[in-house]
Amino acid sequence: MVNTIASHGIRTLPTCIRNIVNGMVAISRLQALLQLEEKENYTVVPNRLDIAINVSNATLTWEQMIPNISQKGLKSKKGEVNLIIAENEKNVPEEISPKTALVSTLQSETGLPPVLTDISFSLLKGKLIGVCGPYGSGK
Repeated sequence: MVNTIASHGIRTLPTCIRNIVNGMVAISRLQALLQLEEKENYTVVPNRLDIAINVSNATLTWEQMIPNISQKGLKSKKGEVNLIIAENEKNVPEEISPKTALVSTLQSETGLPPVLTDISFSLLKGKLIGVCGPYGSGK
């Protein structure tokens, strides 16, 4: 009986450690999000009162920090994207540590790579929506 209890604890230890690490990563991301400077909201009063969220022809972009990148880019591995540093991003600002670099594949009007283009959707009030994807996928 004691042997069974001990062996179960030992078998579940790797899963527990992985879940603790994933939780720590999630908490650090949440902390970073809460410490961001607040931006001005760009909202319009909807025409229909049954719509909770309405996005029309949106192009979305964001900065991505990649640690330890050479200026030649990354080699593609299975399930990864090949990222190349744009010409105007090779001189990384002093605020960014030397082990990180801002990378992009395309430049938009804002100077950031467009990640999602021409996105339109409406979410009705009271409806449930789920966004799925692995850790770090940009959900």
